[in-house]
Amino acid sequence: MDEILRTIVGLWRRQLRFAAEEKARKFGNVAKNLWRFLGQSYRQLYIDTSDDPGWDAEFHMPHAESFCYKPRMNLSAKFVATMTPYVLARVSHRQVTPRRPPLPKPLAAYAQMRAKLDQEDEVRAWLLGWWLNYLPGLYGLAGEQESALPEALVKGRAVTWCEMFEGPHGDVPGHSQDSVDNLLIDGDTVKVKDAGWVARFRRRPVWQVADDFGLPASELRGQYQSRYEQARREGIASPTASSPGSENDSNDVCEYWEIWSRAGIGQHFFDSEERLKPAKEALDSLGSNIYLAVMDNLDYPLNLPKVALEEGTTAEIKSRLQWDIPFFLDKENPWPCSLLDFLPASESPWPRSPLEAALPLQVFIDHLWSFVMGKIRRNSRDLVITSKQLSQRIQKGLVNAVDMEILEYDGAAIELQRLLHVVQFPEMQKDIWRVIPMAERAFEEMTRMDPLLRGQVGSTQPRSASEMQIREQRVSAGPDDYADKVEAWNSVMASKEAMASRTYVGIETVAPVLGEELPADFDPKMPEMEKLGPISQLWLYLVFTNDPARA
Repeated sequence: MDEILRTIVGLWRRQLRFAAEEKARKFGNVAKNLWRFLGQSYRQLYIDTSDDPGWDAEFHMPHAESFCYKPRMNLSAKFVATMTPYVLARVSHRQVTPRRPPLPKPLAAYAQMRAKLDQEDEVRAWLLGWWLNYLPGLYGLAGEQESALPEALVKGRAVTWCEMFEGPHGDVPGHSQDSVDNLLIDGDTVKVKDAGWVARFRRRPVWQVADDFGLPASELRGQYQSRYEQARREGIASPTASSPGSENDSNDVCEYWEIWSRAGIGQHFFDSEERLKPAKEALDSLGSNIYLAVMDNLDYPLNLPKVALEEGTTAEIKSRLQWDIPFFLDKENPWPCSLLDFLPASESPWPRSPLEAALPLQVFIDHLWSFVMGKIRRNSRDLVITSKQLSQRIQKGLVNAVDMEILEYDGAAIELQRLLHVVQFPEMQKDIWRVIPMAERAFEEMTRMDPLLRGQVGSTQPRSASEMQIREQRVSAGPDDYADKVEAWNSVMASKEAMASRTYVGIETVAPVLGEELPADFDPKMPEMEKLGPISQLWLYLVFTNDPARA
């Protein structure tokens, strides 16, 4: 028994490792570098070699006695700030339309019989549309999208996960943003929809994980200490972030992978032993669509411990291994995650970044501005060479910040000119001021970030309305493409929420939102239609279904 579970966990750990290597090669390494250029910290901008010896080891600057400038023209942040409001402006009201096609003229005789079905479709679409437009405000979809968009614009992909949340009157579906860094996809696939599995990295408190999977917290060894645990043990409110700790009982935050598989988990492992028959029956009923949770320091899946495998019934084991929401029924978007890719790749499940092609220009512009600022600082100094024969009073007068000062000199004025010399630094080459705007303009063209999007006036004025229209179409072609993809992304999220709502949101959750009261003896398993409000009856009759395939 232990060997079977250990083999399954080991198999998936290797799968995760191979997928992580494939992701790093095709996507992760470039995405990491691009994200650094977004400018998450100002520490890199100013390097003070006198006060921060730690920087000396990383940046060897033998001639920097005080500090040196490292300015950045953060064009990546400018790109995100320009595109985000433009693409989000397209997110509008969710619409639900009936799928039933209209009758052709040869079938007009069936129109009367079809009228009742059309009316039901119209009411169903209205109810579902109302509900789907209620959900985003309930769980804050706008904030989740704003958190996700920078990763899509910089790294190339944004990820939201559809889950059941605790609402005011019961569980409701919703989407939450998570970093693309926490996503892994089957390394052998070319398209996401054809992948054998996807996985999500999670970091959560030990007590929550133990409660979700029905395990004793003592068996889950955490990898991190939370701020609360640090403060409790130290007796003070710790301002530090969660940090890795030693492997002991004080670590109350654990890490694990959630895996949604459409390729099974290795059902052949359960063929040999009779006592594993319930597990075999559960796996056979689920087919290839299996859910697993794997933690590095455990030799069994979190959702399939040894006790459950040995003593659980077929129904219990099935409930542990099945997907919470059967998204695999949707062949086009079979995963619980909704992906926003602006530049999908044809040979990989990992997209390209909109900023990838412009990254060399970003580096060049940063180095150019660093050189210019350093040059200006050096050339703006006043370097005066004096003779030791000059009195200390004259030397002090040169460095004093007094507006007007009279100094006495014993000698002829022509002798003073020979004893004092002001160094004139060479002027900066004028070509550099032409190169900088050329490089910045090239960056904007490669990222589709036309200055007109930011309200700037073009170099020439259009001479006619048609010319103005052509110019607007050309300027907005790229951003409109991004906005169309964001709109399609929202449609995918809405369809997932619709499926989950029709399958798992009962009338006990919807009726209070509709303003209709439920009877005191209401039983959600056997509801009495005549005791419900009129709209609640329609939800129960037209929208709610026990068949996920119909949803």
